Amino acid sequence: MSPQDKTKLKLLGTPHYQEDSASPVVSIPPEHPLLLLTYLNAHEAWISRKEILAILFEEDEESVARNKLRQLLFRAKKQAWFDGFESQPQQLKHDAKTDLRAFRTAVEKGTWLNAVTNYGGKLLNDVAVSHLPSYEAWLDNEREDIEGSFEEAAIWCAKTLEEQAEFSQACEVLQKLLDKDPLNEDAMQAFLSNAARVENDEMLEGALKLYETFKAQLARDLSMQPLDETVASANAIIDVLNQRKLAALKEVPKPQEADIPENIQEDIILGLQNMPKGLAPFVGRDPELAHLVSLLEDDDTNLLTLIGLGGIGKTRLSIAVASDYIAAHERFGVFVGLANTSGAEFIPNVVLAALGLEPTPKSSPNEQIISHLTGKPTLLVFDNFEHIMDGTVFVQELLNELPHLKVLITSRERLNLRTEQIFELTGMSLPEEI
Repeated sequence: MSPQDKTKLKLLGTPHYQEDSASPVVSIPPEHPLLLLTYLNAHEAWISRKEILAILFEEDEESVARNKLRQLLFRAKKQAWFDGFESQPQQLKHDAKTDLRAFRTAVEKGTWLNAVTNYGGKLLNDVAVSHLPSYEAWLDNEREDIEGSFEEAAIWCAKTLEEQAEFSQACEVLQKLLDKDPLNEDAMQAFLSNAARVENDEMLEGALKLYETFKAQLARDLSMQPLDETVASANAIIDVLNQRKLAALKEVPKPQEADIPENIQEDIILGLQNMPKGLAPFVGRDPELAHLVSLLEDDDTNLLTLIGLGGIGKTRLSIAVASDYIAAHERFGVFVGLANTSGAEFIPNVVLAALGLEPTPKSSPNEQIISHLTGKPTLLVFDNFEHIMDGTVFVQELLNELPHLKVLITSRERLNLRTEQIFELTGMSLPEEI
């Protein structure tokens, strides 16, 4: 982002004054002198004293109001931040450069980046004027006009930066817009589209966190889900991160592992075991099914998380993915339902039960599981993981100890483990003839 215009007086955001970069920042009290200065500066013209009296002292008799204005000006002229004030017998003016004027000038000229960098927030942010109805009405109109201008400037600025392949800067501009308007889905789509082309993984992770916050607020405030285009943009970032993680893993020499036995022990039955009963038949989602199976087939994939809203079909899709993968690769698999598990400490016992094993006092459940699955190509499917996120420690332990293990998880949120790959499931599109 280019540097802001060097304006001493800031009216956008929290009002303050700074003589120069080496001087301290001076907060301006939210009182009548600030209100007068802002009104004059916003108009950029001579304003009659009569108009000032009507908007600042509307409840007072004219003689009382004039006396209050004289007292106000006497005190205000002593403040450095009031510099630029001019007066004539019948009119007043403030002709100093402020961030407000710099912002509006940039918008008029179409210098969008300059406009965005000069925007510091809402005009007179957190300044309450409800005791002055006329001033409050004027301030509300000014704020609305400025906010609309900022949104226009930010969108055009981001488009310009995107055309110049300045994707990181475009993201900064769009994030500033999203900070002001968190549910602006057009801005979110543009933000994610630009973020997907940034080389910085940390920025990509930050973009996904911002998207998840947006999605949660959209559900909470409006009971809505992101548009398919928005989800697709988020999935594009997830794909980029997954590809980079896989590439990084391939560059790391793998430790020597024991050969996978040609014949799996007789006590292991091939196929997905412990499947839930009563599920509706799996229909559709063939592209997602094929993509997820291909992800599991990659040698460097050991943890795949399928995330999405409740009731969207994660469980049925995970079973279909596991069944197809197991059938193609002659693996042992077990489904571990966690919907009724009240805490992470109970997960090992749930896994033992799914494996058909009884707890033994000779070893911990973790040790039993690891001993039972050592040397056996296995796929574990954990369903409904989101309410026991502390269980990630257990999952990581299994992955560390069992080199032939793959884990498929359904959740409403990511686990944030190092080797985790993410696939976000969205609503199914309707056939064209419907």
